[in-house]
This record gives sequence, C-alpha cells and structure tokens, in this order.
Amino acid sequence: APAAPAPAAAPAGPASYAEAEDMALDKCSLAKEVEADEAQTLYAEAADLFERALRLPGDDYDVRRVSSSNSPVGGAAVLRDLERVTYPSVLQRQTAYYNIACCRAKLGQSVEALDALETAFSQGFDDFGLVSREGDFDGLRGDVDRLVAKFKPRGPLANVAGALDGMAQPRGTPGGLGEGGGPLGAVTGFLGGLKKSVEKGVENAGSFVDFKD
Repeated sequence: APAAPAPAAAPAGPASYAEAEDMALDKCSLAKEVEADEAQTLYAEAADLFERALRLPGDDYDVRRVSSSNSPVGGAAVLRDLERVTYPSVLQRQTAYYNIACCRAKLGQSVEALDALETAFSQGFDDFGLVSREGDFDGLRGDVDRLVAKFKPRGPLANVAGALDGMAQPRGTPGGLGEGGGPLGAVTGFLGGLKKSVEKGVENAGSFVDFKD
C-alpha cells in the first residue's frame, strides 16, 4: 500500500514580541469584518498572542555572565563569557497588557480584562484619556473608572498627567501604542536611535556598556 502522506507542518509561531503583536493586531482588524462568532474566536486568538508576546524577545535587553569552564582550584565555575538576553521593554509590556484587557473585554471576560488593565497601570501605563474613550470597556465602565481613580495622580501631578493624556496614539484595534505614531512614539524612537548610536561608538572602541532604558 502507498505510504500515507506526511502531515503538513504546523505554521511557525512568532519569534519575537513584534511578530506576535503584528499577528494579534491583524486578527483584531479582521474581527471587525466577520460575523460575531468568528470575531470572538479571533479576539481570543489575539489575546493569546499578546500574552505570548510578553514571553518573547523584545526591545529591551540585559547582559549576563555565563560559565565557560571550571577553575583548576576547587573546581568552581569561572564566569567569562557574556550573553545578551532580550525581553519586552516597559512600553511593550504596557501595550500588551492594555491590548489583552481590550480583547478580554470584547470576549466578556470582565475579571481577566480588569486584571490585565490593572497590570498595565502598574507597569506605568498612564494614558487615562485613552482609557476613558475606549469603547471596549463600556460594559465594565464603573470598574474601569475605579481603577483609573486608583492609579491616576492627584494634586500637582494631576496637571502633568492631564497634559500627557492622548500623546500615545493607538497602534491598532483594540488599543495598542505604536512606537512610530504620536509624540510618545517620536520620543521613544529618538531615544532608541540615540542609544544605538552610543552603543555603536562604544563597540568601535572595543568596549561594551550595558545601557538601560
């Protein structure tokens, strides 16, 4: 009998935060054009991709020492080599959790949505104006407003927060802070370019410095 055909290979998953985010935003965009049942499936898949993005390489990094050999004296590990480890930046984590909150709210998962939004706030997300305009939260507006009241600055700092509201523009639907859009994106892009320029100069000098965002 002829051999059965080999099963088709599963599509490769995202290899980075950016890839996972792009895939998730594509699903969110498509969900607006299909029937409700299919849209729910797409939003669930998008939420899973945003959550996966948090575990993938992103824009931030650290450098750690790794053991390459054992010391001849006592056999203790000798730390020689440096390993660069990349992970999502603070802005990327804020974005992911905000988008997870939007997706979970669309799915009617209010507890998960509020948990994700609270995590976004605790990570430093502070575009309270965007949250107040977000239609995805209309079904749990009271709980969202209580979260905003918990995290929004009071007193003199409230004026600063108000001036910054709306600077970060949504990258896609739902939510999303684009690194290329709006004043915040421009500042982030400038700082990222400056960081790379400085690092390049250090590398040319034969040294390495771990610059932190």
